[in-house]
Amino acid sequence: MQHILTNLQELDRLYHEDSLDAYEKLWQQTARLVRHTLPGFTIAYAELYNSSVSRLSDAAMSHVLVPIPLQWENSCPAASERGGEDFFLVPF
Repeated sequence: MQHILTNLQELDRLYHEDSLDAYEKLWQQTARLVRHTLPGFTIAYAELYNSSVSRLSDAAMSHVLVPIPLQWENSCPAASERGGEDFFLVPF
């Protein structure tokens, strides 16, 4: 699990600093690790908010793990038209 956390932090860094090739290579490696370790989850690049009533954003985008919806095809019609893929959340 620590490898996943470390890789997500490294993806954040690579997203802004290095080449697309290095980012894509680490993303694919991390995606395989997530599939193996946490089936039913995927990687997303998302803006994070706190969970209080005010829902304040920390104004930062980060790579995070999110569950893949059980009814993916029904929950995102645009995604089903493209074979289940979405721009921000790609199930594998």
